[in-house]
Amino acid sequence: MVEIFIIQFVAAALGAASTAMADWMYRSGGIRRHLHSFWVAASIAGICLPVLIWTCNVFLGLELPGQLVIAILVGTTFVCVYRDLQKSPSVQNLDGPLPQHPLESCRSFNLPAQRLRAALPKPQHCVNERRARITSLRQHAQPLTSSAFQGGRWFCLPLPAPRRD
Repeated sequence: MVEIFIIQFVAAALGAASTAMADWMYRSGGIRRHLHSFWVAASIAGICLPVLIWTCNVFLGLELPGQLVIAILVGTTFVCVYRDLQKSPSVQNLDGPLPQHPLESCRSFNLPAQRLRAALPKPQHCVNERRARITSLRQHAQPLTSSAFQGGRWFCLPLPAPRRD
């Protein structure tokens, strides 16, 4: 069992490195889209191979039925990944500004990392709008539970729904 784990770990590491290399070469213009799709699909199918071989060996044996199941599953994985990569937009189509989310209308930027957003100063009107929204929500919100401390324990009880007459 430990051997298959080590083999699977090595296969996953090699597959990830191979996929990263294919992506780097594709983005730098070293290979075309079809070769990139083939390379990535083969790497992902190769990652699955050790576990499939071990599973089929345990349950079906390595005779013809086991080999057939391995071939079908690896082939299906390869074809599905290759087809999905061919459908995805190319790198050239991803250039240009990204659309802003409607809830971030007061910001003039749209950075992917939350950490970077926190580091940048926010315009004062955004802070004021958010503060006013939170205050308004707190004023109009009805509590959903009632809590009580009895006998050294906290109890939360649901409140009945408000009547709308």
